[in-house]
Amino acid sequence: MGFAKEHLSQFEREAVARSLFKVTKEYGPKLNGLCPAHEEKSASFFYNVESDSGACSGCGFKGDLITIWCRVKGLDAKGEGFKEFCREFNINVRRETLDVRRKGERKPRPMVRPEQKQEIKAVYRWPEGR
Repeated sequence: MGFAKEHLSQFEREAVARSLFKVTKEYGPKLNGLCPAHEEKSASFFYNVESDSGACSGCGFKGDLITIWCRVKGLDAKGEGFKEFCREFNINVRRETLDVRRKGERKPRPMVRPEQKQEIKAVYRWPEGR
């Protein structure tokens, strides 16, 4: 599901998950335990180590390992929390990965030189005046 799956081994993801919530049972790659997002006495949280996804049937909290880690640490998963997770687990990422674009934001259009405009008009046969 997430970034951690691409950059951490299954063994590493399981170790991190076990440090974040109390595991009471295991079902293959799924860890069942107490939800890290709310106080509870019976286990209602599942984390799947293979797919890097977790969900609580009690409170509805869900997310990948980074989201869970940030929730436990009290950090924002999209901003500083993501960067802190990468630092904590020695994940080197390119700057483009850290610069998360806002939804709907358009990429800047490339500049076209005047001589290129004439070539483009000739190829596409745009009407005069454009």
